[in-house]
Amino acid sequence: MSKLDYNFTKFFYIEDEVLYQLKDSATRWLITVPENTQRAQRAAVKSNTMKEIFVFGEADGFLPFRTLMEDEGAFYSAPVNVDCAESIALLMYSSGTTGLPKGVMLTPRNLVAVMEVMKLLGSAIKSKDNTPILGATNEVVLGVMPFYHVSGLNASVISSLMTGSAVAVLPRFRPRLFLATIEKYKIKKLSLVPPLVLFLAKHPLVDKYDLSHIQLITCGAAPLSKELAETVINRLGGKAQLNLFQAYGMTETTLATHVMMNTASDKYNSVGELMCNLECK
Repeated sequence: MSKLDYNFTKFFYIEDEVLYQLKDSATRWLITVPENTQRAQRAAVKSNTMKEIFVFGEADGFLPFRTLMEDEGAFYSAPVNVDCAESIALLMYSSGTTGLPKGVMLTPRNLVAVMEVMKLLGSAIKSKDNTPILGATNEVVLGVMPFYHVSGLNASVISSLMTGSAVAVLPRFRPRLFLATIEKYKIKKLSLVPPLVLFLAKHPLVDKYDLSHIQLITCGAAPLSKELAETVINRLGGKAQLNLFQAYGMTETTLATHVMMNTASDKYNSVGELMCNLECK
C-alpha cells in the first residue's frame, strides 16, 4: 500500500484551473496523456511543487508511465504503515455551491465501506438476468463517466477492481463510439447521467445499434424526470427487459446514499431509500 494520496483533474481544464488544483493539493507527481503534456508542463512549472510528469503512452521529454511499473520495489524497501481511517486515499475536487473547487478527503476506510455497501445492495437490486448491479468477472463495464468525479471513479474503476470486471474506457463522450462500445462488448449495466439518458431516449443514431442486452441503467448527479425514464425504458425494450433507478449521493459521502431499492416500482423520479448500513440525519 502507498502513502501517496491521489487527486484527479478534468481533461478539459485550462492551464490556470490545473495550476489552482496543483497548488491547492501540493501535487508532486502528475500523470497525463500526450495531448495534455504541454498544458500540464506550463502549470507544473508555476506550481513550484512538481517533481515529475509521467505520460500514458509516449511524448517527447516526458517519462512514460510504464517506467513506474518497471521499478523493482526499491522505493518501498521498508513496510509502509497506513492508518486506513485517517490517511487520505483520494482527494476528489468538488465544485460545491460557491467559490473554487474544494478538495474532499476520502480515506481507504471510506472506499472500502462504500464498496461493502454496494455488495450488500447487490442482493436487493439486480439486473434482469438476476446478476448483482456491480457486475461479474465475465462482464465489461463502460467507463464513460469521468474518473475525476466520485461517481465515475467508483462505479467504473473501484467496483470493477473488486469484481474483476473489465472496463472499456472512453476518453470522452462521442455518440457513435459510445453506442458501438455498448454493442461490441454487450454491456448489460450502465452508470449514466441525465444528458446521456436523454441521448439514449431521443437520438436517431440509437436505432442503428443493437442495445438489446442492456438490462440496468443507474442514473445520478442530477434529477431525471419520470417521463424521460419511461421513454428510454420503452425504447430499449420495455420494463420486462430493463430496470432503471436513480441514486443520490455526493463526493463527501464517497458515493450514493439513496437508491430506489424496489425494481418493480415505477417511481422513476425518486431517489428511493437510504442505503443499507448508512444513517441520515
